[in-house]
Amino acid sequence: MTLEHFVLTRSAYGAAWDLEANRRRLRLFEGVTCRTMAAQTERRVTWILLLDVRDPFAGHRVLAAESTGIPVRILWWDQAGVELAPAPWDPQPNTPRQLVAATAYRAPWNDAIGIRTSRTLLTRIDDDDGFARNALERIRTSAERWPAPGRAARILPRGIRVWQGRQVPVRHPTNAWATLETPAGDELTVYDYGHRQVREQGFPVVDVDEDPGWLWVRHPDSISGIRHADEPISDATRELFPIDWDLVA
Repeated sequence: MTLEHFVLTRSAYGAAWDLEANRRRLRLFEGVTCRTMAAQTERRVTWILLLDVRDPFAGHRVLAAESTGIPVRILWWDQAGVELAPAPWDPQPNTPRQLVAATAYRAPWNDAIGIRTSRTLLTRIDDDDGFARNALERIRTSAERWPAPGRAARILPRGIRVWQGRQVPVRHPTNAWATLETPAGDELTVYDYGHRQVREQGFPVVDVDEDPGWLWVRHPDSISGIRHADEPISDATRELFPIDWDLVA
């Protein structure tokens, strides 16, 4: 079965972010997201990275993504020419940074994806989080063994949240590392609905397995809440997620 796999990441930074906050976010992208993408055991994937045309660190982000060895497609976005608005599923009110992140859902993702001539997997990840080394392999294996007749979502429900040098295991059945599976010709993307609403979309949701699949990094610049972890970071976690651990100390 022919199966295309895309990873989608919003990494668009404009006027809503001051230079130092932007630089800190870049370091997380380089030291967390890119390192775990580089370590993926599954290489049959294309990474689509949304960048703002006015981002002073856009070139650094391109180089970091390309250094992973994963094929990268850059989707350039002019934030200044877009009316900022919260997503329908977002809580109100939004901060300026949250508005930018929410508006980025509406970027023309299909311009980068192209016409889908086969079954397609669209996996989302934020640019400050990471995947377990075998996460993309497990998602593809699930789709190849149990292909859906139409649309479906595939979820790695378990992961690790880290905050201030500590960790906590999390089971989140509607998490932000979700994958949308679509048939040929379908134009729906994983950003066309809120990840917390995935089980309300009218298509099957498959839990891939119960092994940790993602690293949820909390830090002072996080645009969402839930900043809590109370266990020492284990050797097993460090092995599963080969990041720059000094960044989350």
